[in-house]
Amino acid sequence: MTSRIIREKTLDQVGLLFVAFVMVSPVILFFLWMISLSLKYEIDNGAYPPILIPETFAWSNYAKVFEENNFLLYFWNSVLVTGSATLLALIIGVPSGYGIARLKAEKSAVVIMIARMTPGLSFLIPLFLLFQWTGLIGTLWPQIIIHLVVTVPIVVWIMIGYFETTPMELEEAASIDGATPWQVFRMVALPIAKPGIVVSFILALISRGTTSSSA
Repeated sequence: MTSRIIREKTLDQVGLLFVAFVMVSPVILFFLWMISLSLKYEIDNGAYPPILIPETFAWSNYAKVFEENNFLLYFWNSVLVTGSATLLALIIGVPSGYGIARLKAEKSAVVIMIARMTPGLSFLIPLFLLFQWTGLIGTLWPQIIIHLVVTVPIVVWIMIGYFETTPMELEEAASIDGATPWQVFRMVALPIAKPGIVVSFILALISRGTTSSSA
């Protein structure tokens, strides 16, 4: 009986892994094809039938990236903008979501929802005029601020829904024991909200990448 249960669990795991592999296989194939394109010469890229593994690898393609472009600077700017925008979105959005959820501020939640639904391009002209007036044109700050306009409402909206589902009893017990509101938030609410923060972090990164592609 025990061996039968173990066999069924093994088959279930194998089936689950197979289904997962089938679902992600297009992504894996697309990634491998991109690597193949980067390692082939132009004549091999246009060959028919397509060649996945070329006879001669074009390592010079990678050398040209660094020779003809300031790749490291572009990469560092992307990391700096992405990291700063995502970190600031979490610093602003997580406490804001907690405050709105605990104070039952429905009007503020509606404002956040409207900001979330508003297309980011609608802020382009006002923000450009603001950056021009403040002399920020040509720096990385406009990129960071533009992404904050998109990512902060996402983080706030997610955290509102998450904090509304967390139990209040632990926070009330901490308050009874003499904890200040900041201590309740930092020591009780934040540890409970780690899954929601992770989800907000991932969606903020995805939204940042989508905004960059649109721009």
